[in-house]
Amino acid sequence: MSNIRNKIITKNQVLDFDDGNYSFAFINEKDTLFADDRLEFWKYRDMGLAVKLSGFSKKKILEHYKISPNQY
Repeated sequence: MSNIRNKIITKNQVLDFDDGNYSFAFINEKDTLFADDRLEFWKYRDMGLAVKLSGFSKKKILEHYKISPNQY
């Protein structure tokens, strides 16, 4: 999650994801990252990032948060 958050901050893309539907909210200490159901659109504060993760990366994230990979 830290890598994704850092990519969002580094790239500083201002994408309008407010109209999007977020299926996931990943909370890490005081940070919250939001993601769509495909884990391809991410939002952190007022910044967003579109990223194509591998199936392995998606599975790893979901397993870490104890979410069934069949849910996405």
